[in-house]
Amino acid sequence: MEIKGKMVYVIRLMKAWLVAYAVTVILLLILAGILYKAGISENLVNIGTMAIYVISCFCGSVYLGKKMERQRFLWGFIQGIGYFLIVLAVGFIQGQELSLFSKDCLTSLALCMGGGMIGGMLS
Repeated sequence: MEIKGKMVYVIRLMKAWLVAYAVTVILLLILAGILYKAGISENLVNIGTMAIYVISCFCGSVYLGKKMERQRFLWGFIQGIGYFLIVLAVGFIQGQELSLFSKDCLTSLALCMGGGMIGGMLS
């Protein structure tokens, strides 16, 4: 495969991440509004955040899966890992303490990969 052909895949993957992050922003704004109005507990905020990860990866992978001809679940899996790595990098840049092998971090990775794979398969 030539370089131009590989760049098409990279561009499609980047667009899928943009879709996923657009969904993330919208859902986080909704969650913030609910938090402001209802004063929900921290535990529910954490559950909401995890749900947002899954929904965002799912939406990005559905978009990506519609663009790819084969191995959609694999592309969804890759999209989910990329989404997680970008979230991790943004957290690191913001100065958050990150432990790659913590229960929360591994759970987030599994949810992102799972949401991505399911989105790719159902696209």
